[in-house]
Amino acid sequence: MTVWKRLVRATPIDHPSHAVFQTSLGIALEVHFKNGGQLRDLDEAVRAHRIAAHLIPANQPNRWKVITNLANQLHSRSVHTGSPEDLNEAIRRGWESIATISDESKHLAGPLINVSNALQTRFERTGSADDLDTAIEAARRAVEVTPAACPEEALAHACLGGALITRFGRTNTRKDLDESVNAFEVTLKATPADHPSLAGRLSNHGSALLTRFSRVNDDADLRRAIDDLRSAVAVTLAGHPSRGGYLIKLAAALDEYGKLTGQPPALDEAVRIAREAIDTTPENHPSRGGHLIGLGNALHVRYDFLGDPADLDAAIRIYEDAANDTGLSPSVRIEAAHEAARHLVESEPHEAAVLMENAVHQLPELASRHMRRVDQQRALDRLPVLTSDAAALVLAHASGTSHNRAVRALQVLESGRGVLLSQAMEVRDDLTELRHRHPELAARFVDLRNRLDQGVDDISSFVHLIAQRKSGIDPQSRYQLVTEFNKVLAQIRAKNGFTSFGLPPSLDEILSAATEGPVVMFNVSRHRSDAILITAAGVTSTPLPGLEIRALIRAFESFHQAVHTSMHDSIDAVYDAQTTLTQTLEWLWDVAAEPVLEALGFHDQPLPGEPWPRVWWAPGGVLGLLPIHAAGYHDDPAGKSDRRTVLDRVVSSYTPTIRTLHHARGRALATTTSHHALIVAMPTTPGQMPLAHVRAEATRLANRLPNSVTLIEPETEICKEGDQGSRPTRERVLSHLPASPIAHFACHAITDPRDPSESRLLLHDHNTAPLTVASLGPLNLDQAHLAYLSACSTSVVHTPGLVDEAIHLTSAFQVAGYSHVVGTLWEIHDQVAEEVADTFYSKLINDHYGLDAKRAAYALHHTVRAVRDRLPNTPFLWAAYLHAGA
Repeated sequence: MTVWKRLVRATPIDHPSHAVFQTSLGIALEVHFKNGGQLRDLDEAVRAHRIAAHLIPANQPNRWKVITNLANQLHSRSVHTGSPEDLNEAIRRGWESIATISDESKHLAGPLINVSNALQTRFERTGSADDLDTAIEAARRAVEVTPAACPEEALAHACLGGALITRFGRTNTRKDLDESVNAFEVTLKATPADHPSLAGRLSNHGSALLTRFSRVNDDADLRRAIDDLRSAVAVTLAGHPSRGGYLIKLAAALDEYGKLTGQPPALDEAVRIAREAIDTTPENHPSRGGHLIGLGNALHVRYDFLGDPADLDAAIRIYEDAANDTGLSPSVRIEAAHEAARHLVESEPHEAAVLMENAVHQLPELASRHMRRVDQQRALDRLPVLTSDAAALVLAHASGTSHNRAVRALQVLESGRGVLLSQAMEVRDDLTELRHRHPELAARFVDLRNRLDQGVDDISSFVHLIAQRKSGIDPQSRYQLVTEFNKVLAQIRAKNGFTSFGLPPSLDEILSAATEGPVVMFNVSRHRSDAILITAAGVTSTPLPGLEIRALIRAFESFHQAVHTSMHDSIDAVYDAQTTLTQTLEWLWDVAAEPVLEALGFHDQPLPGEPWPRVWWAPGGVLGLLPIHAAGYHDDPAGKSDRRTVLDRVVSSYTPTIRTLHHARGRALATTTSHHALIVAMPTTPGQMPLAHVRAEATRLANRLPNSVTLIEPETEICKEGDQGSRPTRERVLSHLPASPIAHFACHAITDPRDPSESRLLLHDHNTAPLTVASLGPLNLDQAHLAYLSACSTSVVHTPGLVDEAIHLTSAFQVAGYSHVVGTLWEIHDQVAEEVADTFYSKLINDHYGLDAKRAAYALHHTVRAVRDRLPNTPFLWAAYLHAGA
């Protein structure tokens, strides 16, 4: 190494050999680092290869080697420092090196393996499935192009095995797991006993076997895993940077063996080895958080079997340390906080509350913009009760006044609910002023926002690169787009008058949400249930002891089963179902609605001529799947002033969070609008039952809104030439929406239980071009005001872990810009839908002022109330309709 340094210093920078000497120096420094050197050796290696890459001409055949070395060193440095910039550049440089090598080259495998490894590292940090899927494709390609028995064969299979086992952890697909084990076995067979990578390959194979044991419970897999992991530790020097990782995997395997056999020595060894893993891992190492969790788990397992309280105390303190370590990843910190709080609820409730509160505030980082929507949803789906538990603990155990506890709980709910909605609203502030003062910045912002909304497919970029071999291709990942987007956002906020652009509302702005009426945020948890009341007087909380979580789940299940029965079964079954519906609405009044309305002072129905008060409900969780606005005893006498129903005391609106309400109000237009509307009607839908009253609904609305555009599906597949242009297709609908203050959809809808962002309205081309929640994301409709979704279940999320996210069609239209949205909680009756829609619009239209969309909540309230008065015992016909928004 010293020789290369002398040669570099002695050779002029413009000399042809200078780049060669820099490359050799960089390689020597990297080797020294791997053999126990310091991080500064790696820094110097990166610097040497940067210089070499700059000096070597682009058309030189071996330039790819220098670029590959630089990419590897950047990746290595990012592993040890956690630097996202290094990792991002490593991937970009990797693609650059691949692009310069011919497809037939024997050198292609190495760069492919390197890019795959770097992409896997980035997936582990960001959770982006794009990165992981692309890593697998690159590794598969490396296996394909690698000749048998050459050194790269073992590397390629090891790379593929690592990517597959990681994807198994995400998707739980057995095929990935078995293929991963097989790939690692190929790697081990090709690895000599004195090979420097033997330890890593043993560890990988052992980890894969341990994972398969946890899936299929084959003792042979567990014993082989322990043997491999022991061997990996045995052949690794004490100071090696990877030793800690091998140790913590061995500890996990011994934990499983101890649980399987009940042998205390195995449990003791697991704890000892986990402690050694911590001791050998530097404080700032990215893997340290996972190792802390591993030690905590080992102690917890031993406590479960042997019952020593000291083990539990030690585990809790380790979880606390990890939860409070700001240098660790959000996923590790949240997991640690949840584990610690779970054991501290009884003994140290205040500490448990603080831990959970801090964990919730990290949820936006857990579901960062770097991830695709489906990956964000998966990350949040794993923590379905975190927010509700945190708010409950804050209300129950935190110190301070009741007012302060209520405010803190409100902030927890605002942070933990609607995380993805909040991200969408961050980038949908009114752009009018920005476009006027900084048009180029506004255009760049919109371009990047739309590209992020549409998604970036790294796999297709990879396939294109491999297939076309176009020099210089640099697949732009979502990570790069987000980095650029954040830079533009920072530039906007640096401009005078735009410092709060895209930022969430302040606490004062949140509290101002009650200027037009109270906002009620419910929180239901296993610990307790409460309603947080935001009024003009401030923030308070009302305990709801009758709203117990298990009773709520039973009520939800029986209610929606009764709705389905009422719509589809025999008369006898319908009678029983109606009884269930009525009883559920009465229970909902007793345990939730009445305590809140009484606390707010709404004891009676307004007198004739008096204005109706408004209440915004933010139910959250499973409660959001039941009709709070329809709770009550609807068989109470109609003339009774204190009739026990929500419908007879207040006008109801819904909002997932106060921020969503703030967004809707910020985009509200003038009081009056034109009658111009887009009416989309699907009396017949490919693959669905006909809707007999949809055509009549569209006709009645077109008469009330004479300047409307109507897109309606013909009754037969063979239609007149003039009808073709009126068929409701996704492209046609999206093209009309920007010029339509009002959008009315009368059609079928589907709620996707696996991926709520794929819930959709069924148009003519729904099989090939669906109008999904996700497809509405790129829209920014300056003229939008009212969307009426006369379709089934447009305000429902059926994914249990994502109900707080409110990812459904109603919220999608809100985010797109509609201040008022009429949606539904379940399947609606076709004939009643026609009546409700026509009556609703009749109450919006004023002969003097035109159509007043700001009265949408009142119009829907009085429409539904009228149907209720006529059919009080059939709530499935009228209680599904709700108003969301301003």
